[in-house]
Amino acid sequence: MGFKEKKTAILEQRNSTLKLLLYINLPNLLFLYLFNSIVPSPYMDEYFHYNQFRAYHRNHFAYWDPKITTPPGLYLIQRLFSIVIPGELGMLRAINCLFFSNVFIVYVLKVYDFIEPCPGNLTRTLNLALTPTIYFFNFLDYTDSASLAVVAAMFYYNLTKSEWRLGFVSLVAVFIRQNNLIWILYLIVYRVLSDNRKVIQTPKSLPAHLLTVLRIFFTNRAQILMQSRFQILVLGGFAGYIYLMNNGKIVFGDH
Repeated sequence: MGFKEKKTAILEQRNSTLKLLLYINLPNLLFLYLFNSIVPSPYMDEYFHYNQFRAYHRNHFAYWDPKITTPPGLYLIQRLFSIVIPGELGMLRAINCLFFSNVFIVYVLKVYDFIEPCPGNLTRTLNLALTPTIYFFNFLDYTDSASLAVVAAMFYYNLTKSEWRLGFVSLVAVFIRQNNLIWILYLIVYRVLSDNRKVIQTPKSLPAHLLTVLRIFFTNRAQILMQSRFQILVLGGFAGYIYLMNNGKIVFGDH
């Protein structure tokens, strides 16, 4: 691909991203206004999330609400935002709606474009972003939007083999939701299988397929450990964190 072609591709991707953000944020602003007008007080589990954030906002980092079962990553990120914006419930909802949801759709579009560039990727991304079980939580102070955003970023950096970026977003991911450990392990396996797609896709029986996969992992173990070193460090570091800070229990708060 020549310089002009690359420049054209970059401009097309930028235009697609801007269109996507425009399409998603116009209704986002409307629904955010409606949510904050109709439900100005904490809704359901927002009560616990908001109280935890308020403790951090007062720099009471030793406080932990036992009703919260996820790590403190979201509240630490919100605390950083609160340096420049008011620490009110409406603003915390806006962080999910106008920041994390945008990060999610941008990385989803980048994933689609990396795998198979085509004009339909914009529609595919919007369809995914507007899935009710995803879209509704963008307007609440929950961990869902932040978790989805960093997992989408993890998937993109895994595809592009940007290892230190993948390691960083993996670290953020497990401190937002500990079940993102599963996604880290999944992406380690996904990259190995993708890199050996031709060998795996050769027609053979199920037992032979399983033996082939095991052989790939065994013969390439040094390379796998090297390319996954940041993810492995995150897994080990988080295991040490829950051992020291949560008595070795993966679930925080009430058990």
